[in-house]
Amino acid sequence: MRTMMVAALAVGLTGCIRMENMVAGPQRVSVAEVVDMSRAGVPSEEIIAEMQKSGTVYRLSASQLADLRQQGVADDTIDYMQKSYLEAVAADAAFADDGPWTMENDGFWYGGVPYGWPGP
Repeated sequence: MRTMMVAALAVGLTGCIRMENMVAGPQRVSVAEVVDMSRAGVPSEEIIAEMQKSGTVYRLSASQLADLRQQGVADDTIDYMQKSYLEAVAADAAFADDGPWTMENDGFWYGGVPYGWPGP
């Protein structure tokens, strides 16, 4: 009886650990976070590294890209954000449509690892 209880506890804990790892997976880097990091003086290389690590793909309009520049986001960071979209579309033409994208409360479209499909 005690062996069965220990086994059940072990299986339960394993499930908790797996669930925790799933929750602790990559989180998107929002456009607002990119702007905040840029304004705080974080170098482009570090911001881009965070975006790459997260697997976030950005689907931004031309006016949104221009707005990022006006808000102080460096050109290389903006270029990376646009590149993430172009690489996603190059990998799968379905990404050129609205289908797989998620619009967040901030009004921006996101895709990639945090949303259940591969990043660039």
